[in-house]
Amino acid sequence: MTPARWFSLHRLLAIGRKELLHIIRDLRNLFLVTISPAFLLFLLAYIFSFEVTRLDLAVMDMDRSPLSRRYLESLSSSREVVLTYSVDSYEFAEELLVDGSANAVLVIPPGFGEAINRGRPAPVQAVVDGADPLVGREVVNFLAARSSAFVLAAGSQGAGVDLQPVEIRTRAWYNAGLESLLSMVPGLMSIVLTMPT
Repeated sequence: MTPARWFSLHRLLAIGRKELLHIIRDLRNLFLVTISPAFLLFLLAYIFSFEVTRLDLAVMDMDRSPLSRRYLESLSSSREVVLTYSVDSYEFAEELLVDGSANAVLVIPPGFGEAINRGRPAPVQAVVDGADPLVGREVVNFLAARSSAFVLAAGSQGAGVDLQPVEIRTRAWYNAGLESLLSMVPGLMSIVLTMPT
């Protein structure tokens, strides 16, 4: 069978006319074909948005030094972070994570300020609600970035920190703002467009 025989413009126009008449006769079909996929596309894109817009952070500061307070102030200076609770035990911290009062608990161990002043590594612990792993990973990355920024700022302000210069270059080839909304829409388009059929 030659291509000219299996493709006919006349046949294509006849099928298009038939489908158009079918849609005009029943306006519910018009809704299913146009509005329903667009609505589902935007609904699912917002459902799968993983940006951290508000982080309810509980804090267990076991160091209680001026540097640990400055560290917490630097975290709370971000509009995304709200310091909700100051806790003194892991049990209370776990309760806050379980009932949803906090997205994460930041534990500052004793000796945090002294370690920074001496130029030694000063680990902190972030206990994150893992119910939604993608959001949990976002929270961990956010806290890691803010912590690195604090240490670099402490070194540049002469807090006694001896740091090597750090240069981090991140480049996103697509979606430079790393907004999950923009990355989800193209993937959802094919799924949503097949749903009404």
